[in-house]
Amino acid sequence: VTVLDDSGPSFPDNPRYMPACLQKNWRELWGFSGSFPADCKECMQADGGGLSDYAKFLFRKHPNASIGVVSSVQDEVIRLFYSSGLQNCGSFTTADPTTITLGQADETVYMPGADYTAGLNEIRMKYVSTGKFATYYLGGANQTFHQHIWRARFYDTAAGSESIAAWAKNFLDGKFEQVGP
Repeated sequence: VTVLDDSGPSFPDNPRYMPACLQKNWRELWGFSGSFPADCKECMQADGGGLSDYAKFLFRKHPNASIGVVSSVQDEVIRLFYSSGLQNCGSFTTADPTTITLGQADETVYMPGADYTAGLNEIRMKYVSTGKFATYYLGGANQTFHQHIWRARFYDTAAGSESIAAWAKNFLDGKFEQVGP
């Protein structure tokens, strides 16, 4: 199993950026529970959490699995999805992307960039010790870049001294680097 995730990370369970209520709502709305393997017990916690434990499951069940994540550290698009988990999912059924975007200054409406960055860093720290996990994070405040591997910037040196293309080749060749902030 080789996973290359472009701008769609699943954060570890944490009320700051991945509350169980958000995961529970996603499971119900998007049918996630039926998509996970039945033997991934850690993926289906009683409170609705555990989505990010799919990576732990993959590493356990498939020892040769590898996972790579590419993301802007303050991805403004994906933060919209996580914003409906704020305030204990109080706005999940009424969340509106336009309202969230216009309310960017209000951290009770739009997920703060610092929280998104913290979530990325937590998944990096959680899985780097597997020796099969690689990350390429593009830094800086107000990074509006979303989805990277299908755009011209794939070949630009966007973080550190390496392009996403070079990082991806290294990842596919078994070199698990942590690039960027």
